[in-house]
Amino acid sequence: MHLRIALGSTSLYVPKPVRGNNINYIDFCVDMVRQAIINTAIGRVAGIIVEPVQSAGGQIDFSHEYLRKLRDVCDEFGILLIF
Repeated sequence: MHLRIALGSTSLYVPKPVRGNNINYIDFCVDMVRQAIINTAIGRVAGIIVEPVQSAGGQIDFSHEYLRKLRDVCDEFGILLIF
């Protein structure tokens, strides 16, 4: 599973953890989102759309810790987080 950040015709893909991932991997994934925004998209991202439960490939839930930290990153950059 990956998180997609769309920038017009460009998309950035960063890893995203699911329930049960350890905190180190969650922090790694959140840092990848932050770095993608800083390095290529700062000021260009209005929102990030997240499907918290993916059921098309089976019941795959996001980690609650990841969603909380993703919310913090969105707040940090003034980006709307959409569920």
